[in-house]
Amino acid sequence: MTGLARYLAEGLAARPDRVSVALDASGHRPVVVISVCQDDVPELFGKRGRTIRAIRALYAVLAAKTGRRCDVSVNPLPPEEAH
Repeated sequence: MTGLARYLAEGLAARPDRVSVALDASGHRPVVVISVCQDDVPELFGKRGRTIRAIRALYAVLAAKTGRRCDVSVNPLPPEEAH
């Protein structure tokens, strides 16, 4: 489930080497957590949140096909980890 998020985030980020994607399955519903540099967060959200909504829509389609739902979250990396 994380491969799609990694592919999309690395394509959008200015520093694709600093992109990390993890699956947090500790809650009620699994969450795909995309961590990027603070400068790349606006690229993932896009204008008025359209890009992140499109990514979440892709995961909704994936859930419909596989029957496994999940949420998508974007976290900025702390400044000391971003370099």
